[in-house]
Amino acid sequence: MSTTENSKIDWNAVRERLKEDEASLHALLEPNEQQVKNILDARAQALRRKQQDASSTAIDVKCLIVKTGGERMALELVHISGVEEIKKLVAVPGGGSQVLGIANVSGSLQAVISPLTLMRNAEASQIQHPRWGIVLRHPQLQVMLGVDELLQISTVQKSAVDETGIFMIDEQMTVFLELEAILNDLEEKRRHRTDITSHD
Repeated sequence: MSTTENSKIDWNAVRERLKEDEASLHALLEPNEQQVKNILDARAQALRRKQQDASSTAIDVKCLIVKTGGERMALELVHISGVEEIKKLVAVPGGGSQVLGIANVSGSLQAVISPLTLMRNAEASQIQHPRWGIVLRHPQLQVMLGVDELLQISTVQKSAVDETGIFMIDEQMTVFLELEAILNDLEEKRRHRTDITSHD
């Protein structure tokens, strides 16, 4: 660097800048009382937000607890439109491995499906005639879940349900059935069958 270039540097300004940087570093390393208060307040707000987020995931849902084939299951009430006693069940040839048969409910024909065929991939032909039909709420599908017993209505905390869908209620292992996913799957299968028929 030449003498001319050196003469252009304002060394006083450089020293002042270094002093300012040193003061800023000192403030970061040794915050004053107000800065400590601000840091603690920010941490408290972050903790409150974290607690609120955790509580928002602890959703309570009302469920109908049923039993069929020895299995206890929880069904969300929001997806249920009614409960009917199945007095007569008519077998449907070619109805698929999940369909137990057809039941007449107040003049409306409802396909009866066992939750066991959804959980275990069991064949409908291996399942006994259920006593109760849980009518599922859906704008297009007319379908019931066939179960043996209606046990109780309980409030279930979804955060207590593990990744396999199992939780404990009244000290008994219970399966939380995701009815929304089941209905979506049934609707997709119905749409697929309709597409095949229309192409034929």
